[in-house]
Amino acid sequence: MPIYTLKCVLRFTDGRAGAAFDTVEISADSPDEAIGVAQHYECSTAEMALSLAVLTDATGQAVWTLRAPDHVDAASSADDALAPLPGRSLA
Repeated sequence: MPIYTLKCVLRFTDGRAGAAFDTVEISADSPDEAIGVAQHYECSTAEMALSLAVLTDATGQAVWTLRAPDHVDAASSADDALAPLPGRSLA
């Protein structure tokens, strides 16, 4: 079964400078299955929110990306603010 790697970049929700990184390996039979797992993976914490997520295959090629906007206003949730980066869509 192929191994995919999901890398997440997190930023502080209170505006402090700095970032944290989270990496997880996903075993999946296909890119679509790996994307489904990546879309449901929760890497955010109470103090840090997702800034960027990249899912790569075994060769290092990106198969899915997700980027949050620079700022999320109080009227919308962070989940509503996430948007796929432009490019090909495999989901």
